[in-house]
Amino acid sequence: MIIRKLTSWQEWLEAERINSISFLHTFEKEKAKKKYKEQAEGKQPRTEEAWGSFYEDGTMASSLKVYHHRQIFDGQEIDCGEIDMVSSLPEARESGNIRNIIQAVFADLIDKDFVFSFLHPFSFIYYRQFGYELCSSPMSQKLPVAELKNFPRDYKVKMVEKDEDVKIIRSLYEQFIQDKNLGIVRPEGDWHLREDGDFGSIDFFSFGKTKYGYIFFDDKNRARGYIKFSFEPSKENFIIGSMNISEMVYDSPDAFQNIMGFIYKMRAKCEMLSLELPEEIDMATLIPNGDKVDRRRFSQSMARILNIRKALEFMRHPEDSGIYTLEVIDDFLPQNTGFYSVSYNGGKVQTVTFASDGKADITVNVQTLCQMVLGLLDLNMASYRLDVKIHSNKKTLAAVFTHKKIFNQ
Repeated sequence: MIIRKLTSWQEWLEAERINSISFLHTFEKEKAKKKYKEQAEGKQPRTEEAWGSFYEDGTMASSLKVYHHRQIFDGQEIDCGEIDMVSSLPEARESGNIRNIIQAVFADLIDKDFVFSFLHPFSFIYYRQFGYELCSSPMSQKLPVAELKNFPRDYKVKMVEKDEDVKIIRSLYEQFIQDKNLGIVRPEGDWHLREDGDFGSIDFFSFGKTKYGYIFFDDKNRARGYIKFSFEPSKENFIIGSMNISEMVYDSPDAFQNIMGFIYKMRAKCEMLSLELPEEIDMATLIPNGDKVDRRRFSQSMARILNIRKALEFMRHPEDSGIYTLEVIDDFLPQNTGFYSVSYNGGKVQTVTFASDGKADITVNVQTLCQMVLGLLDLNMASYRLDVKIHSNKKTLAAVFTHKKIFNQ
């Protein structure tokens, strides 16, 4: 097999065809052909790369796309590669094609100093073999809108109707993600109002539905938050249904409360509210009848560390000084396997040294290390993982590996 980046619009079109076969959806050939030809001619922007595996005769067997993002990690912007549209022809499966493409993609990303990679998996078990692990576990909450009656309705509200409104939203969003790991710094092209009312990242879960956006202003006319939602008709009565919020940003508890109060005013049409919130906000504790909240925690995305040294160097550390040593096991990228000795002071890493052998304070595989570095798991939670062995220096490790906020929209 030959592994390489796709170079022509014809190859991009073939990758689209393979994806439609792989995921059993309709291949809209003429629409896709027009898109890829215009991208090749510079008439449409292209924000991703595509890779493929080819037989010796040039026939494509498998493909995937790679998006290059800037993402937040402990308050800093770093480079992260998103893997998407991983596809193989059924007759080409179980031949190592995807493994070989991912190895080539990882080598390319590491060469460009990318620190993390992430994806939205069809199977957690499948992608775990490549070093990925669960990195986001938001809570989906559904409740009757009538339960929001007691929330304040003091803010002025404006519907999102033009690009000037989206500029305000962009400022709110970029401030909101600063303390949340894996928050994507969205490119300029995302910040325009689209025909269906959408803005920011495309909401694929409400594809084909009209999106509605509203901005919230306080009594000093300062923008404090926004929501984006679509309407899902009830199966029993299509006149009423659920407000499904795909994005909500707020800069304070007061802003959050006023957003809830505004949603209450939509109760004639929207009997139910569905939204995803940070794990520290449980709607059952905020409304009169907490038992009416249907809560479901679900697994959203996976991530892996590509460059362990850089991840440790970028990671926020305690203000005091300390030293610890990790033994990391990475089966897919064996060059990462080894002992990492870290010294820190004043919240920052001073040195990271690597050795092929040594004495470790903790032994961990790269999957769990990613969860610990991002802050999904603190040391206590990580200790329940089967691959984790804590040998010594537990107080320092507990101060280093703490729970952090993860972006989940």
